[in-house]
Amino acid sequence: MLIEITAPNAQLVNSDFAPPAEPITRLSLTLLMAYIHNYTPKRLADCRLIGANHIRRIAQLINFAGENKPSIRQNKPVASHLALLQAARFLETTGHYLVLQPTVTNWLHATSEAQLKKLLTLLANTNIWSATLASMGLQDTITIDYTHFLQQSLQRQQKATVTNEAETTELPAIWQETEHQNIWRLSLPKNLPLWLHFDIRQLGDWTQIDSLTCTPLTIATSVQRGYGLDTIQWLLEIATQKPLPEEKAIQLRQWCRRTKTYQL
Repeated sequence: MLIEITAPNAQLVNSDFAPPAEPITRLSLTLLMAYIHNYTPKRLADCRLIGANHIRRIAQLINFAGENKPSIRQNKPVASHLALLQAARFLETTGHYLVLQPTVTNWLHATSEAQLKKLLTLLANTNIWSATLASMGLQDTITIDYTHFLQQSLQRQQKATVTNEAETTELPAIWQETEHQNIWRLSLPKNLPLWLHFDIRQLGDWTQIDSLTCTPLTIATSVQRGYGLDTIQWLLEIATQKPLPEEKAIQLRQWCRRTKTYQL
């Protein structure tokens, strides 16, 4: 089921992120995929790919708010992210929408080294990369020099991953206090596994990279997309590394039972 949500929380558009150290990372690519899966943006018919509102939100999300350009051809960071998804065949057009393919799951669950190797292999394959850019009308946006810049960035990350990954400790997500009973807020550390970053963001609205807000409506949306009660509870418990509090478990069951009362 395709459910287009056209107006993410305003804080996503207006929040102030620090400039990224690299033009593309495994996390930024994951956040883009989570956005596409959540908001299922429409594909425009005139080769601009997606609307200016989505381009601005994506630029904000992947930390390139300064690249506030309405066209994908004017926004190299967003263009390179989308082109990599297309080259990897992670992204396809279904009807009038951009949707992710099941092959995304394998990449999200792969090791960091395998994930980066996949991206570098795509950039090194001139036939696939050139054909992808031409099909998207991006051959004048993502030049040979910019492609080399992306390769160098990913190679640096590859070396850093081999050195630092063994020392990285996964931190748990933390429940935050809220004023309303029907609003849950979860603080998400950046070093969660990428598959968990992707899946848990389908349960709510994220206004910042490190904050997830769940409501009866967002839970209803996730259920209608195929996330069942047990899966939702499991994701929350994996993220927080502890059982779901009893009052939240009861509330979650109530929210899931009321799913069909929402017209999405």
